[in-house]
Amino acid sequence: METKQMITEGKTALGIEFGSTRIKAVLIDKEHNPISSGSHDWENRLENNIWTYTLEDIWSGLQDSYQNLVNDVKEKYDITLTKVGSIGFSAMMHGYMAFDKNGELLVPFRTWRNTMTEEASEKLTEAFSYHIPQRWSIAHLYQCILDKEEHVKDIAFMTTLAGYIHWQMTGEKVLGVGDASGMFPIDMNTKDYDEEMIQKFDKLIEGENYPWKVKEIMPKVLVAGEAAGTLTEEGAKLLDPTGNLEAGIPLCPPEGDAGTGMVATNSVAQRTSNISAGTSFFSMVVLEKPLKDICTTIHIPNFSYENLADRARTVDVIWFNERKMPNSFFEVEHSTDIQNSVTKFCDLQDFHSRFLIVAPQNRKEQFDKVMSRTAFKDVKERVAFHSYESIYKQYELMCIARASEGFI
Repeated sequence: METKQMITEGKTALGIEFGSTRIKAVLIDKEHNPISSGSHDWENRLENNIWTYTLEDIWSGLQDSYQNLVNDVKEKYDITLTKVGSIGFSAMMHGYMAFDKNGELLVPFRTWRNTMTEEASEKLTEAFSYHIPQRWSIAHLYQCILDKEEHVKDIAFMTTLAGYIHWQMTGEKVLGVGDASGMFPIDMNTKDYDEEMIQKFDKLIEGENYPWKVKEIMPKVLVAGEAAGTLTEEGAKLLDPTGNLEAGIPLCPPEGDAGTGMVATNSVAQRTSNISAGTSFFSMVVLEKPLKDICTTIHIPNFSYENLADRARTVDVIWFNERKMPNSFFEVEHSTDIQNSVTKFCDLQDFHSRFLIVAPQNRKEQFDKVMSRTAFKDVKERVAFHSYESIYKQYELMCIARASEGFI
């Protein structure tokens, strides 16, 4: 079947991604080949010390990226786009979009870039025994509660950017499990919000006497392949104000950029991972089982004098043994100053611990140069260099050894 016929008959799929600096729309054929695209550049605003995008920014950007795709289709194939086979939205994860019962946004959209929820993050991490980053939606909600923000009592629905767009397109308050995992912890078995943590959160805020329970105001969690609604007449006009796009198109569950990136790079099996290099850099890793005994560098075991513990908190990663003494200190030096890390190790040298610099292999020569300095002679034999590749190989060997011993 020719591309032109596939477009005319709607045997295509439309994907739209809201990145932090660009909104991208791509149309693919039934063989998954890209056939047309459009984009819109945008940037978040710092207003009242909050990183945000206005609703006008969101809708004008979406419409412009879609219209640019439509224009591309017209130019390449001389067709006015009126139908597609399916639509999917993904967007930057996390953040905070809270709405009242009338669907009105209660406070400006707070994006993932905001770091205003430190207190909430720490308290929820302690309450759940599960790390809750500052950017997560539940951390934003709890910080609003801690700060006694007036709007909290009026919340009827809370979602992410992708969830909001999907809701306006279909009327469905749903979210893909990947994006939902950046709102609230997910139970891997039920593929829904972790019920034990849901109850802990409700217990935590019961004295506030809000007219809602937290699960009531969050989107329903869906997995890939589940029905997530169809494009309504109102949604079609929102996406295409010209009125050419037909309603009734099925949509998949809205997702987050991290999860869709893992699928795109085939990093979905256990012990696989990927690194995303966009507006921010981050790594996603598929573990065999949940992490246990979570500890942050803010709250580490009280293993020594306060000044040494404070110095240890500046180290990237610390492994503790069963006696809660530091077993290994790791500094990751992708591009920053290796000497600064070795200086930290000097300050901590009285502990019977390993000291490791983890960096790209091409930084080994720089590491050797730093370690040759007289100032570091006392730790020269104790600080080791490991490339990213060697760390991965050690991990594989450890897994093989543990499997042979019956641990995994």
